[in-house]
Amino acid sequence: MAYCIWDEGIPYGYGNFCKLQHVYLSNCPRLVFALPISSTMPNLETIQIEYCQNLQYVFPLDDNKNAERLESGVTFEKLKHIKLYHLHMLEQICGARIITAPALETISLRDCWGLRQLPAVSSQGPKLVVDCEKDWWGKLEWDGLEYDHEPSLFKTRHSAYYKKALPRVSVLR
Repeated sequence: MAYCIWDEGIPYGYGNFCKLQHVYLSNCPRLVFALPISSTMPNLETIQIEYCQNLQYVFPLDDNKNAERLESGVTFEKLKHIKLYHLHMLEQICGARIITAPALETISLRDCWGLRQLPAVSSQGPKLVVDCEKDWWGKLEWDGLEYDHEPSLFKTRHSAYYKKALPRVSVLR
C-alpha cells in the first residue's frame, strides 16, 4: 500500500538513514519513489529494486530548500551497485543532475524502458559498467561531453543472449 519508503514531509526523528547500507525492494506495486535525496545515506552500498510497476523515481529531489543545493549534484560515498529490474514507469534514478559516487562499479538495468537518461556519474578509477539491454542503450539521451555525460564515459555490458532483430522480409518464393 505504500507509495514511498520515507516522505520529505515526515520529521526525521524516527528515521535516520546514516547507517543504511542496502536497499532491497521487490513487488511494491504502489511505490512511486523510494527516498528523497534530502536523506543522508553515507553508508549506502547497494540499491536493488525490482517489480515495482509504478516506481517513477528512486531518489527524487526534495521540494524544500535543499532542492537548489542538490540540483548540482549529490554524493554517495560508498555506493557500489545500482540494480533496477522491471520498473516500467521509471523516469529518473536521481533528481540531481550529477551523482558523485567514487566507489560505484555497476549499474544493472533490465526492462526499464521509460528511463531515457542516466545521471552523469562522477567516479574515480575505471569506467562505470552499465549492464543493460542493447536496444535500450541505443535510445538513451545524452547531454554531451562538456557536461561529462557521454556514452564513451561508460563501459557497456549486454546480455550474451541478445539477438539482433531479424529483418521483416518474406523468405518464401
